[in-house]
Amino acid sequence: MQKKTEPKAVASLERLGARSKPIKAADQLVRQLVDYIIDEGLEEGTRLPPEKEMVAETGRGRSTVREALLLLETKGVVEIRQGIAGGPVVRRPRASDLGEPLTLVLMFDGASMLDVMEARGEMESLITGMAATQIKEKQLKALAASIERQKEHIENRDIFLQESRVFHAIINEAGLNVVTRVLLEALQNTTHMTMVAIEYSLSHRQKVISDHEEMLAALTARDGERARKIAKEHVASGLKYWKKMAGPQAANPIRWSTRLPSSMKR
Repeated sequence: MQKKTEPKAVASLERLGARSKPIKAADQLVRQLVDYIIDEGLEEGTRLPPEKEMVAETGRGRSTVREALLLLETKGVVEIRQGIAGGPVVRRPRASDLGEPLTLVLMFDGASMLDVMEARGEMESLITGMAATQIKEKQLKALAASIERQKEHIENRDIFLQESRVFHAIINEAGLNVVTRVLLEALQNTTHMTMVAIEYSLSHRQKVISDHEEMLAALTARDGERARKIAKEHVASGLKYWKKMAGPQAANPIRWSTRLPSSMKR
C-alpha cells in the first residue's frame, strides 16, 4: 500500500519551493514605483501618469501595470480615482494601515486582547518617556486642549474616546522614534478594531482625565522617568477595568466582531 503523504510535509516543501521563485513582474514594478515616489519626493495627491502612459514609459504589459497599481492601492501607496480626471494618485501610507494585517497575524497566532494591551503598556511607557525630553510647547498645549475637551464631553462616550486617542497620538508623535510610533499606532488600531465595546463609567472617565493630567505635568517638567511610570500605570489601569467589564472574553483569542451566518459554518 502506498504511504499517504503527510500534509505538513507537503506544506513545508511548498514553502521551500516558493523561496526560489523569481519576483513577479508586477511586484518588481511595485518596488520601482515606490522608489520613484520616494526619491522624487512626490507629495500626497500628486497624480501619476495614466495607465496607458505608464505602460509606454515602463515597457511593461498592460496587465502587469494594472496589477502593480492594484497592489499599490492595497498597500496604501496610491489611490485609484474614477472618472475623466481619475487615475492613480499618490497616497502616503499611514501607521493605521498596518492595523488590519497586524490583527490578522495576531488572530492566527492566537493572541488575546490581554497580550495586545500588555504590549501596548510597555510601548506606551517607553515612547512617553522618550517624548518628555523632546516634546514641543505646541504639543504640550495640544495635550492640554485635548484634556479640556475630555472634561467638556465627559458624558459623551464617542467624543471622550476620540480625545483619548488624540491625546496619545500627540505623545506618539512627540516621541520622535518613527519605528516605535508606527508599531504603537498599529497596535492601538488593532485594539480599536477588535476590543469588545464596553461602557466606561463616569468614575473611570474621571480617572482617565486625572492620569492624562499627571502625564502632562510630567511631560511639562521634562521628567521622563515619571512620565514613563504614569503611562505604564495608566494602561495597566485601563486593562484592569476592561478585564473586569469583559469578563472571560478578555483572555479569548482576538476576533473581529463580524461572524459568518450559522448556515455557512460547515
